[in-house]
Amino acid sequence: MRIYDLQQEVYNLLKEKGFPIGKDNFNVKLVLLHTEVSELADAVKKGRIEDYGQELADIIIRLLNIPIMYPHWGDIWNGGTFIDIPEIKCNDLWEGMLNIHREISKLNGTDTDKLGVYKIFALTKGLSVFLGINLEYECIKKMEFNWQRPYQYGTANEKK
Repeated sequence: MRIYDLQQEVYNLLKEKGFPIGKDNFNVKLVLLHTEVSELADAVKKGRIEDYGQELADIIIRLLNIPIMYPHWGDIWNGGTFIDIPEIKCNDLWEGMLNIHREISKLNGTDTDKLGVYKIFALTKGLSVFLGINLEYECIKKMEFNWQRPYQYGTANEKK
């Protein structure tokens, strides 16, 4: 799967489920991206190995929210697939998650963020390789689940 195609699916999901897309929500998107990394940390801390793949997928799906806010960026993945993105290796899970948090903190809502978004993807892929998890498969599976969720799922406005 091309990453840009997944990004477009995330865009369609955001629209369909009533989530904001514009760059006026940049700070919200960054904080929520941090929370996804923290949810992975919580799964690691509690030994919920079965949740690792889903949490890695959530990081990627939230990450793809950033380029969606800047349509003029186009396909920053250059037609690439998950295989084409080189992973940034980590020595352990905690180092990997800390490095992702650090890179998220460097994003500032400008065109220079393209490189940071790419790097966060590569760091997340590095974690998935370290864990032996197929990141592409997990993203596809999580998107299928998200499509089944209610309008504005996970928020105070969720329609049950």
